[in-house]
Amino acid sequence: MSDHCEDKAHTSLVETLADSMAVAAAPIHAIARIIRGRRQLTKLDGLDDYLLSDIGLERADVERAKLTGWPDDPMRVIERSRGAR
Repeated sequence: MSDHCEDKAHTSLVETLADSMAVAAAPIHAIARIIRGRRQLTKLDGLDDYLLSDIGLERADVERAKLTGWPDDPMRVIERSRGAR
């Protein structure tokens, strides 16, 4: 096998492994995003109403986000609430 063919095969193998690792890591990234969102929601829940108002939110927005189920990111609810105004 020539050096060129070996390099091409090696590159293809590396790309395949990288793609597989990215697919395997995607659920981990999603879970981490949800956990971050829940932590951020807890911080928002601790703010006074006037502080929420300063960042364009209402208490109802936070309460609505708290109702999201586990696989959902509550910060998406918050983002939609802010975007609706």
